[in-house]
Amino acid sequence: MNPVIDIGNSRIKCALFEHHELLSLHRFLHTELDQLELWLASIQYDRSLLSTVVSTQDERVRRIISLTQPLILDSSLPLPIHINYHSSDTLGPDRIAAACGAAHLYPESNVLIINAGTCITYDKLTVDGGFEGGNIAPGMHMRWQAMHQFTSRLPLVDEHQWSSDHIFGQNTRDALQQGVIRGITFEINAYMDHLLSKYSSLKCVIAGGDAVFLGNQIKRTIFTAPNLVLTGLNQILIKQ
Repeated sequence: MNPVIDIGNSRIKCALFEHHELLSLHRFLHTELDQLELWLASIQYDRSLLSTVVSTQDERVRRIISLTQPLILDSSLPLPIHINYHSSDTLGPDRIAAACGAAHLYPESNVLIINAGTCITYDKLTVDGGFEGGNIAPGMHMRWQAMHQFTSRLPLVDEHQWSSDHIFGQNTRDALQQGVIRGITFEINAYMDHLLSKYSSLKCVIAGGDAVFLGNQIKRTIFTAPNLVLTGLNQILIKQ
């Protein structure tokens, strides 16, 4: 059994795998390191892999590293994909892991990989397992937070009590909700249309904390894989 750990901006996600099989899944806030330590102490394992978008010099990350002595993911590790990216040393480990997860779930396919978390990343994987790069945009909650923070009167909203009955908001709260949610779904559809104009077949997978909500808003074939990054981390660890 091997644990993999994904330290994101909002949460720490951990999974325990037996080869390709997901045995258990856990999520911790950054303030819940004691609970993470208890979980790690309850399992026996030979090796682990850690992916972090937070600096490895951060005290919380250093604490986790001291506990597990993991391999730390970057583009220099042997990977089940090949990276065609001009600055691979700056490529986020979450994007690398998501691409490896997509290559495992959808082998020999052109894949649009959407990771909807604090930010939304749009990445392209080719049929031969080539990571071709992608784009980074503000995530759903970041967009709402920015409109609230950088204006004097706009309220802070979220996806709760959102109605899909109308495309345009009929009050300020609805307009903020619709503006962000419709904007992101139009964004996703535009990426899909662009890639479908170039490739005869395309699979689209959405991962991350907002994957289920946003995936439900897309009225075309899109695969929802909230654990895509963890799946990819496991595939990378198997290759070591």
